[in-house]
This record gives sequence, structure tokens and C-alpha cells, in this order.
Amino acid sequence: MARSPAFLSPRPDAKAPERELRGNETAQKLLFERFAPLRATRALGALPADKLKELGLEAPKKKIEVTARGTKYTLLVGTSPYGASEPYVRDERDGKVYVLAGTVLGDLDGAAIRLVDRGLHAFKQNEFDAITVAAGAKKREFVQTNLQTPTGTKLAAKASPDKADETAKNWHDKLWRLMVLDALGKGELPANGTPTVALRVDYARKGQARGFVELARLQPPPPANATSTAPPPAELYARSERTAGWVKLAATADDVIKDGEQLAAKE
Repeated sequence: MARSPAFLSPRPDAKAPERELRGNETAQKLLFERFAPLRATRALGALPADKLKELGLEAPKKKIEVTARGTKYTLLVGTSPYGASEPYVRDERDGKVYVLAGTVLGDLDGAAIRLVDRGLHAFKQNEFDAITVAAGAKKREFVQTNLQTPTGTKLAAKASPDKADETAKNWHDKLWRLMVLDALGKGELPANGTPTVALRVDYARKGQARGFVELARLQPPPPANATSTAPPPAELYARSERTAGWVKLAATADDVIKDGEQLAAKE
């Protein structure tokens, strides 16, 4: 099943705009199993003002808005005075109160972590048979063999397909395991500007393009109160055939970029 896009609301505290991202399996389950249709665990009907205040529904700070067939539905979200995880919600249309399963609100509150697909590729590590590593004008081609054993695949230079290249294989294993820290939305650029692509890897299977990944650096400006003349470390980003846009990587990705640049330039 194709992944649904996940739309995250703006987060002023984190200076994050509204983002369109790729939803993961949890987002799929939330949408099709727990949200459509959305069912309450209990229906409490209309409650008096003092009870609404007790349940945090007099002036709630959170709400759930759903637009279906052109009609917007709003559920005002309260709290539980009893320490239970299930929140109380009030339908803005008729004022009736319900108890909603806590997992639904929990997934929505933690959407940036729980609902976003952070994978770089839809295919598995043994579902390609060729890669091209390019850094600037330098480029090298490799073939992958032993595909029938997912944990035992081998990489070799295209010119010497029978000679396994352990250095290339170890480097690619690190590339495949890169950790995504944050995902930017479709068309969104990092706050400090446009990343500069340093390395690109293209994947193919039986001569047909399978996917790609680009690794990039972005040099942020020095802090206003900086006391050192040394530039701050570069921010590291990636994008691929699977991501909605740029994703931010952990600092360890810089070693993968450097090793990839050397691999592409090797004769």
C-alpha cells in the first residue's frame, strides 16, 4: 500500500513550519484502523459547566480538526483529573463529551516522531545489483552479487566483478544505516540555506533505475556571540527517491561522505 502523506502543523517553539512528509506504517494504521472511523470508548453526553472545567474542557488548549467531504469537524481536547491516559473531548458542534482512546491523541501529539517515515529507500539492501558512486566529476561503478543472501551480499568494481571489494562493502553498509534526525517537508529548505550536494549514489536493478541518495553539507553562520574564529561544524543532509525533501543526518554522516568521496576518486 502506498504511504499517505503526513501533514505536520507549524511548531513555533521549534521554528518549524507546516510540513508535508511521508507517513510511516503507524500513520497508515492510525488513519485506516483507529481514525476512520474514530470511535470513543465512552459517550458522556452534554455536561454542566463545572464538570467541563474539571475535565479541562472549559478553555481547552488543544483541539483535533478533521475535514471530510468539505465539512470541518472539531473536537476540543481536555485532560483527565484522574490521571488516566484516555483524554476527554468535546464535539464543538453539539457540545457532547466523549472519552477518546489515549493512543490516538498520543500518536497525534508525537506525530513528528511517531508518524513520519524516516527511511531513505523503499527497497531492501539485496534488491539492487549495481550502484554508481559520484562525487563532483569523479565516478565509480560497482556491482552487487550474492543477492539471494540478504546479509551476505558483496560489492565489486564493475570492471572486476569477481573480485569483492570489502572496503566498498563496509562503506556502503554505513551509508545504508545512516541515522535520520529530522525530516523537512516537501519543498522546504533548512533555515541556514541550501545544502551543497557532495556525494550521490544511484541504485539499479537489471539495468533499470531503482533509486538514489544524495548527501550534502551546509555551513551555518557563526553564532552572534561566538568567541572562536573556527567555523561551526557543517550541518549534514540527505534526500532520496523516498523522502519528501531534505532530511537531517547525524554528525557521523560526514565520515560516510568523506569515505565516499575517496571511493569515487579511487582509480
